[in-house]
Amino acid sequence: PTDEQLDRKFKIDFTILNIPEVGDARAGWDTATEQRFVENVKRQHDNNVKAVLIEIATKLHKEVAHVFDRMNTCDGTRKGRFTDTLIDKLAAKADMMEAYNITNSQEIKDIVKDIREQLCNHTPKELRDEPELREEKGAKARQLVSRLAKFTDEQVNV
Repeated sequence: PTDEQLDRKFKIDFTILNIPEVGDARAGWDTATEQRFVENVKRQHDNNVKAVLIEIATKLHKEVAHVFDRMNTCDGTRKGRFTDTLIDKLAAKADMMEAYNITNSQEIKDIVKDIREQLCNHTPKELRDEPELREEKGAKARQLVSRLAKFTDEQVNV
């Protein structure tokens, strides 16, 4: 069998948790082995952070896209209506994105700030009653959907 076949059949992955410092392995390894261990722990950590950002950004992206859809389809009928919780749900997802911004990304902070200032600053009643306001918020939601899209794919840099 080839190395790849053996890897697929017998490879074991594990996740290291709770190492105070990456270099604190205390296993008595030689320098090269310890360096590989440190690199693997850092890579696993970066992958975990990336996965969290992608997950949260995907949820926020979906919520902003829903707001965009509602702003553009609201016509006063049951089909085009939106509930009073539309903006509250969006604000809650923005709060979650802010809380999970463990990399302290300025871009994420800016997106969360813009969501709060541009989409969460009016009541659902105001948005239902004022078509011009709905149109304006729909345009802002479209811009935010585009900005969030880059966080929802595998291109996230940690």
